[in-house]
Amino acid sequence: MVEPARALEVADVLAAAYGFTAREREMVGLLLRGEPNRLIARALGIGEYTVKDYLKAVFAKAGVASRGELAARLLAEQYVPRTAAGLRPGPFGWFQEVA
Repeated sequence: MVEPARALEVADVLAAAYGFTAREREMVGLLLRGEPNRLIARALGIGEYTVKDYLKAVFAKAGVASRGELAARLLAEQYVPRTAAGLRPGPFGWFQEVA
């Protein structure tokens, strides 16, 4: 039986396509909620310099140069189709499968 991909599967595919680690996905979710580096560091229990290193890695993997570009790319590929379908993102900003 063929059915549309579940939201969680799509998020995992996007993360895998970009090569994001689980920690990078958490950080990107916080970044997409508009959190500054200081609060991302606090939420993840890491230093601000580590957040900057993660950002550099995420930008390189996604082929973007800024938070805005990253947000635009993920918005177009992940969020617009899912929100149009009535789904809501989970606590780290990624969509999760709805029961």
